[in-house]
Amino acid sequence: MEIEESKKNTIKFYVFISVIGLLIIISILMILKYQVEGETNLPFFIDNITIVSTAEGLKKENTENKWAFDLVQNNDVYIQIAKNEEYDKTDYIQKIILDEFKVIQEPRLGSLRKYMPNSLEGRTFVHSEEYLVDTRLEYKGASKDSMKDLQIGNQGGVLAIRYENGDLAEYLSNEEEEIIHDGRILTKGNITLEDITCKVSFALTMKLADAAYKTYITLDLPSGDILTEGTTTKDITEKDNLIYKRIRLAE
Repeated sequence: MEIEESKKNTIKFYVFISVIGLLIIISILMILKYQVEGETNLPFFIDNITIVSTAEGLKKENTENKWAFDLVQNNDVYIQIAKNEEYDKTDYIQKIILDEFKVIQEPRLGSLRKYMPNSLEGRTFVHSEEYLVDTRLEYKGASKDSMKDLQIGNQGGVLAIRYENGDLAEYLSNEEEEIIHDGRILTKGNITLEDITCKVSFALTMKLADAAYKTYITLDLPSGDILTEGTTTKDITEKDNLIYKRIRLAE
């Protein structure tokens, strides 16, 4: 009888170990799945990213030339946040944060700067140190979008940031009758598309009423051949590469 009892205990032990091992394997697989897929049922998500690329000449002062410009190349990035209509709970956006800015591939010419929308009526972005973005750009949730006030609709909306490539070249002339301020102006500084091509990335965090979610965005700039077309627009609707992770956000 003691032998039978010993066999039963041994079997129970191995069954217990097997169950524990199986639970550990399932947990590891779930963790790996989360790392690859992230959150799959979000209250809000990035529905579209639009990049508008062009260039312009910034007027130089105190010069006798008819035309005197510093050439800069602009990339305006618009991110549309949409509500998940299949999400069965009520939630709202408290704020959206852009940070963890990185330059993955530097342009051969120039230096990159980031700008927030300006607080004046008219142009969405202006070349002014007042609107430079350093390490963080925050949009507050509100009843409706207002870029100049850095507000986004609390049920979804659009936010924007500009990547400017400055210090490209100086253009001086007394001969031309008219200067067109778009990507074609860069040819006057003998700038090629390869000179201004770059890759950037940043984190986007959605702070909602119930939780916070973070994802990372990588962009190739500019959005097209602006030296030929002047202004180019690219819509990024592919969402499979956006992986959202739930995070704990310090207030």
